[in-house]
Amino acid sequence: MSLYISQSDIECLVECARRAHPEECCGLLIGVRRGGNGHVEGVIPAENIAEDDRTRNYQIDWKTLFETLRRTRHETKDIIGFYHSHPDGSAEPSRKDAESAWVGHSYVIIPTGAVDGNAPASWSIQGDGGQFCREGIIAV
Repeated sequence: MSLYISQSDIECLVECARRAHPEECCGLLIGVRRGGNGHVEGVIPAENIAEDDRTRNYQIDWKTLFETLRRTRHETKDIIGFYHSHPDGSAEPSRKDAESAWVGHSYVIIPTGAVDGNAPASWSIQGDGGQFCREGIIAV
């Protein structure tokens, strides 16, 4: 499985991570799924409203999430994934990331080092209780 995303959207994610540092940034990926692959058609940044340490946690602003769910309900696009940064420089999902993941959705993690050449990585869980599997990121 792969996640197709424009180079400009990748740059948006990296800039979001840069601006939020040392805290985690977060947001939504809007698009479509075809043949198991995600095709990102838009990025929606969200405020990180985590009540605990935002350098190690994120919580997407509920208002942004619900407005996006409501808006996409009447469109051909949907929320196909989420993104957040890891200020510690890791692109690997944490245990907490796995515990809160939506099955069948992509999770792009931007290591803070992405601005220095460390690439974002995409992950997904395909079944209940499953493990994260790495997805390819294909810039289009």
